[in-house]
Amino acid sequence: MAEVVARGRAAGAECPDCGLFSDRVHDRYQHGLKDLPLADQGFAIRLVVRRFICGARHCPRRMFAEPFSWLAAPYSRFTTRLNCALERVGLALARRAPAETGAHADQAPSPGTGRPHRVRRRRAQPHPHRTRCRQPHRHQRP
Repeated sequence: MAEVVARGRAAGAECPDCGLFSDRVHDRYQHGLKDLPLADQGFAIRLVVRRFICGARHCPRRMFAEPFSWLAAPYSRFTTRLNCALERVGLALARRAPAETGAHADQAPSPGTGRPHRVRRRRAQPHPHRTRCRQPHRHQRP
C-alpha cells in the first residue's frame, strides 16, 4: 500500500458561515483517504488538515476545518475519484444482477438468507462543492 502525506498550501481559509478570511490556526489533525490504485497497489492519502479560528464576534462557528472539497466530500473516507468509480461499478452490477440471478427489480432484500438482494451504497448528503461523476459520452472517441 502506497501512502502519501499531504497538506494545504493556502495561507488560510474563509469561514463557511460568515465568509471572513482567517489565517489563525487552532490545531491540526490527520484525515485518511483511500484513492484509486496506483500501479496495481492500494493508494492512500493522509491529509494534514488545519482547523482555523473564526475572528468574527457575531459568527456562531468559532472554529472550522480547512476545506478540501476538490479532493473529497466532508467526512468522506474515499476520494471523489474512487467514489465515482465505486458508483459506476455498483450501477453496472445492479443492472446485471437481476438478469443473471433471475431476480425481479421489485424483490425485497433478504439479507442472510442467500437469496439475491441489492447492495446499496450509502450516499452522503449533497454537498454544494461536490463534483458529479463524469460519464464518457456514448459517441465520443477515446
